[in-house]
Amino acid sequence: MSDNAKFCTECGAQLSDYTSGGVDIDDSVVQRSQVGAASVGNVNISPVISPTMTQTFEFPRCPTCENVLSDKNKLFKCQICGNKVCDTCGFSYHGLKLCENCKAEKEEEKKQERREEQERLARQGNSIGMKFTLIPAGEFTRGSNEFDDEKPMRRVKITNPFYLGNYPVTQREWNAVMGDNPSYFKGDDLPVEQVSWKDVQEFIRKLNAKEGTDKYRLPSEAEWEYVCRAGTTTRYSFGDSDSNLGEYAWYKNNSGGKTHTVGQKKPNPWGLYDMHGNVLEWVQDIHGNYSGIPTDGRAWEGSGVGRGTRGGGWLGNARRCRSASRFNLGQGYRNRSLGFRLARSV
Repeated sequence: MSDNAKFCTECGAQLSDYTSGGVDIDDSVVQRSQVGAASVGNVNISPVISPTMTQTFEFPRCPTCENVLSDKNKLFKCQICGNKVCDTCGFSYHGLKLCENCKAEKEEEKKQERREEQERLARQGNSIGMKFTLIPAGEFTRGSNEFDDEKPMRRVKITNPFYLGNYPVTQREWNAVMGDNPSYFKGDDLPVEQVSWKDVQEFIRKLNAKEGTDKYRLPSEAEWEYVCRAGTTTRYSFGDSDSNLGEYAWYKNNSGGKTHTVGQKKPNPWGLYDMHGNVLEWVQDIHGNYSGIPTDGRAWEGSGVGRGTRGGGWLGNARRCRSASRFNLGQGYRNRSLGFRLARSV
């Protein structure tokens, strides 16, 4: 017998090679019965006995479907554990050559890695301290009937989960990436402002390079409204009346004509702060009405030059702070009430 017969260190499956002259199996791991059967690990292999060569292995049969594993059969090999799998009943889809056990183990490992990454982002943030909330996929009704650019109301499905920043990007975070602070109202924990949509794209490019990823981006307008609403269908995330807006937002009636430290007001139902008020927030989309927009949550990159903003800001009145409210600004425009919030793809 050849000394090439082995067992997978991952799952114990047989790693021996099937050849036209028989199957090589290490004597130390084979127990022969009186009729010539053999077991390898926990797998029973039924041999085909030659009428002229009693007790000699020719081609074994698959223990599951009894297919003869001859060299005329195509034998797949698990890329993880090395087990050769019958082409009649073995797992091999789309060129992925994994046995069922190893496939399940690898999928569970990937799920655990994703869970750990999600927990780390929520608990520790990234290298500059930005904190994110994992937003689940789901559906919501986008827009309202109050203003023409919010029509028509439309059902939108957010097909993929994503992260959204708990707060607007602060001046401390901007400076950590860009090495400057363009804001009119100065303060490390105040939202950065006086940044254009083009400025924000450069910030994202540099942050991705710093973090060694390509996952940071602006949210789409649909994603922004989905998170702002947080499962609600009312004008604001807390209800229809603006009488309570001051508990959740810095806006024209209570801001004193300036920005404020992020996270001072109540969060929305999903735990994100300043979705209403403080600063207007850039989104990725080119601005237009809702005719022809994607219904899967992607950014609308149709014709036009302006980009969307959301949230109302400290300068906006109560109407501008509604969940559905939107405003169009040029890509190079800057002012002291205009900032942004980051998304991160999962």
